Amino acid sequence: MKKVKSRIEKLLRLSLSDSAHEATLAAQKAIELMDKYSITREDLNKESIVIHKIEIEYARVPGWVRKLYKNIASINGCYMLWRDGRKEGNKLAKKAKIILVGIQSDIENIDYYVDVLKKEITKKAEIFKKEVISEREMVKSYRMGLVQGLYNVLYKASQEFNKTIKNNALVPVDTRVKEARDFYLSQFNVKTLQTLFKKNKYYLQGIDDAKSISASRPIKSKEEDQVLLLK
Repeated sequence: MKKVKSRIEKLLRLSLSDSAHEATLAAQKAIELMDKYSITREDLNKESIVIHKIEIEYARVPGWVRKLYKNIASINGCYMLWRDGRKEGNKLAKKAKIILVGIQSDIENIDYYVDVLKKEITKKAEIFKKEVISEREMVKSYRMGLVQGLYNVLYKASQEFNKTIKNNALVPVDTRVKEARDFYLSQFNVKTLQTLFKKNKYYLQGIDDAKSISASRPIKSKEEDQVLLLK
């Protein structure tokens, strides 16, 4: 049964692919296995909620990084927040932290997506800076557009998945986010800040350019590859 649950979890992660065909096949196969073995999302989510902290090489978390983590966390059923570090002179005395709250398998999924997407966003922003405009505020707007565009693509994939599992006993993402948020706020106080940027033509260009970034997650292991998961 442990192997079956592991396989279902991998299929559920694959169901958030930006490839509609791949995502649908994965969702349908996951539901088929859950029905066959009478497994609910609650059975899969029996892991305890954990608090995962990620140190980053900044005194303050850049706005686009915060937004990226927040967006990917919300799609994967986790609560996200951050803590800025501090500088002493020109030296980084304390690193900033991203904090993810949720079940371990969801957090691992977020780590994967953010790691891949940060690299793609950085590459596109560098090209934009060289070929279009180097003004800092305009690059910031473009980068935030990329983040929003990627969210739009992944959110659409998650909505398609929700339609597929409408009558299945899965715990909705919004419920998981609320549970993670309540868990954290029961222990800590939180203050929130708004990320400011200009929604100009470069922001809109970023949203459009994000469509060319692939957010698919190939799922492979020693025992089985992506094709076997869908059989």
